[in-house]
Amino acid sequence: MKESLFYSTYRYKVDEKGRMPLPRKFREQLKDLKGGKLAKGIDKCIVIYPLGEWIKQVDELEKAVRPSDIQRKLRRLFSASIFDFGFDGQGRIALPVELRNYAEITDSAVVIGAAKYVEIWNPELWEEQMSEWGQLDTLWNMKESK
Repeated sequence: MKESLFYSTYRYKVDEKGRMPLPRKFREQLKDLKGGKLAKGIDKCIVIYPLGEWIKQVDELEKAVRPSDIQRKLRRLFSASIFDFGFDGQGRIALPVELRNYAEITDSAVVIGAAKYVEIWNPELWEEQMSEWGQLDTLWNMKESK
C-alpha cells in the first residue's frame, strides 16, 4: 500500500452541520490511500488515520500483552471512537458530533499534518500546544547548554 506524509498547518471554518474542508493535497493523498478513519486523538483533537495507518494502530493493540484488562479497555476505547468519513462535492468532511464535542471544535478548526496522519484541533487548544512546545524547546536548549 502506498504511504504518504502529511505536513503543514491550515485554518478552516466549520459550518453549522459540522462540515469542513481539508487541504486538497490531504484529500488527494487520502483518496490514493483508499480513505481513512476519524478517531479521538490522545490530546483532545480529532485524528484522521489513512486506512493503512489505522490498520497498523489496530495491529499494535492486538500485539499488546495478553490477557490484559488494559489491552481490552484500550481496544474498546479506540474502536468505539472510530468513524468512517467521505468527501462531499466541495471537498468537505462531516465531523461527527461526538468527536467535535470531545475536541471542543465549534465554528473553526486547525488542520495539521502529523506525518502519517492528520490532526484537527480547536484553535485555542492548538495555540496552547504551541505554547507548551515553546516551553519544551526552551528546556531542551537549557539542557544542551550545560
